[in-house]
Formats: sequence, structure tokens, C-alpha cells
Amino acid sequence: MIEPKRNSEQGRGTAEKTEKMQIVETKGMSDKELTLLLRAFDYDTDGEFVLKDGKRHLDKYTNEEIKLRQMALLPYRGGVLVIDGNPLSISSYLEEVEEDDKSGH
Repeated sequence: MIEPKRNSEQGRGTAEKTEKMQIVETKGMSDKELTLLLRAFDYDTDGEFVLKDGKRHLDKYTNEEIKLRQMALLPYRGGVLVIDGNPLSISSYLEEVEEDDKSGH
């Protein structure tokens, strides 16, 4: 689980713990904090885009490059999925997770 370094009173890196996962608010995080968070899950950044294995990481649902400040890190099949935080990607992710839950994945 990710342990945030700041509390909600500071407005940065807040977290809400649930039974299955921990949600980390990244909105107020610095680029350095976002980079450390990405590296914890074997991703990186060039300062503007999310990288995986040294290449710009593409959103699973839109096939577009993901900007650091627009990314969403979500639990996915026992790991973490990094997607763009746009409504299409988020809704596609939620539909997929719902289907996985129904099929027992």
C-alpha cells in the first residue's frame, strides 16, 4: 500500500484507506512526488509524460500518451494501471472492472 507523506490538512497527498486498496489524492503533489509515486510502480516520467520502459506510456483505452499532470493510477488485476484521467478512460476502466467482478476475475 502507498503511504502518503502528507495529511489532508496540508492538502497534499491525502489518502483514504479501503479494504481492497488505498486511494491517494495526487492533485496537490509536486512533480517530484508524482515521479516518486510512478517509480514505486515501475513507471517514470520525462517531466511531461508518463514513461514505461523508457518509452511514453499509452493510455489503455484511448491509445494516447499520458501527461504527468493528467494521469490516474488505479488498481488493476493485482497491480496498478496508469491511464489518462479523462472521462472516456475512467468510464472504460470502470466498465472493465465491473465486467471482471461479474466474471470473477
